[in-house]
Amino acid sequence: FPQSRQEWKSEHAVYEDGKLRIAGHPVMEDWEDGYMKALADVAARGGGRVLELGFGMGISASYVQRHPVREHVIIEANAE
Repeated sequence: FPQSRQEWKSEHAVYEDGKLRIAGHPVMEDWEDGYMKALADVAARGGGRVLELGFGMGISASYVQRHPVREHVIIEANAE
């Protein structure tokens, strides 16, 4: 892994073949779609506020947005 937060922030994100890798490490893959949907359904079922750590490929974020949540905040360490 990069040695500092700043290094991770500036690493290039590579999207190919349904996979996201940063600094050569797997971050998310499209086969996780069903799991991300299930997690988003649980996290957003009561409405209110949802805090998401990491955007990845945006899979769970898109499912959270289908719910009537009051607020959806995403914290992402990588600039891309």
